[in-house]
Amino acid sequence: MEPATVWSITSSDEAKYEAIFNSLNPNLDGKLTGEQVRPVLLNSNLPPNILASIWELSDVDKDGCLGKREMCIALHLVYKCLQNVPIPQTLPYSLATYFRDGQRLQTSSAMSADREVGTAMQGMNASHSQSSVASGSRSSSVTGDWPLNPLLYKAQFDSCDTDHDGLTSGMDLRDFLLSTGVAQSDLAQIWELADIKKSGTMNLEQFTLLMFLLEERRKGKPIFPSLPSSLIPPSLRQISRPSTAELPQHSNETVNKLSGEIEELAKERNSIENQLIQLDADMTIKNSEIKNLQLELSTLEKTADQLKRQKVEAGKRLGDLDNQLSMQENAVAEQTEKLAAEEQRLQRTKEAIAESAKNIEAERGALIADRQKLATIEAEKRTLQAELEQKKRSMEQVTNEISDMDGEIMKWTVKS
Repeated sequence: MEPATVWSITSSDEAKYEAIFNSLNPNLDGKLTGEQVRPVLLNSNLPPNILASIWELSDVDKDGCLGKREMCIALHLVYKCLQNVPIPQTLPYSLATYFRDGQRLQTSSAMSADREVGTAMQGMNASHSQSSVASGSRSSSVTGDWPLNPLLYKAQFDSCDTDHDGLTSGMDLRDFLLSTGVAQSDLAQIWELADIKKSGTMNLEQFTLLMFLLEERRKGKPIFPSLPSSLIPPSLRQISRPSTAELPQHSNETVNKLSGEIEELAKERNSIENQLIQLDADMTIKNSEIKNLQLELSTLEKTADQLKRQKVEAGKRLGDLDNQLSMQENAVAEQTEKLAAEEQRLQRTKEAIAESAKNIEAERGALIADRQKLATIEAEKRTLQAELEQKKRSMEQVTNEISDMDGEIMKWTVKS
């Protein structure tokens, strides 16, 4: 069983993985298709069989798509493989538990969504009613049946109302809206709810409503499909909402222009975030490659040290062989001198025989003796010649061994 810390996903890892997941624009079901995930996986440069195993392990529900937690699991497996951690045969227990916890949270969230909306409204009604009682008669725009208090946002409204005409336009609020961190599509829905008159501008009450909706969304609560009657500002409750055909042309143009600018800025922001995420992934891959190269360098250094030691040992063996060769050469020289001496003696014997041939009959006995001596000398000569041939072969063998050792030393030197 693997240690829990090996495969556990930390909060920082989860934040990084979720950022990559969100940058790929999941569908309405909150999932990514294989085509969306494929470029991210291929960018890791892992072998296709490893990537196939990672997909098989991370697609826990086997629907051919990856949800947020499944994508986190896939990315975690990729990064671990890049750190030379072997891919498991089955999904590790810590990752399986991580996925099941996400499923339970999703189910619980779906079952309580409506109750949370109602509870939020009740809480806001209670808190803002207390604020309204405390503020009393300080503002005629705060009524007993409206749960929001414009006085809480008046200073911020005045800072956005650059021309001090009591209204803020989409251009006045553009930078502020983008700085909230709320998704562009959510900003468009919230603006649609707060801009009751569809004029592209907002008074203090509408700005207060806008701030309330933004705060609720930032808390993770769903956006109202339509504005509840209790949240309609008192000064606008008698105004019927015009149809799209009745909207003034200039307000539509303002809204469209604002939406276009928000969308363009959001795309630019997403592009930058994607680049940062890609750079982070590339850096992780490069760090893994550097680590592998460092391991290879360490292996090569150890090999070089071993070759140096072998070179020293080979040098010692070569010195021993040189000594042996020198001894063999001295022995051959001695045998050569002996052979030369024997040849001289043989020559003298032959001369003596030739001289004695003049008196063969008289010296027959001496001749027989000399022949016997000659036979003995010839035998000794053959023995010495055989020994000389043997010494020569030994010397040639030693010479060949020295040549082979020189070749090995040259190879080791080149490798070093």
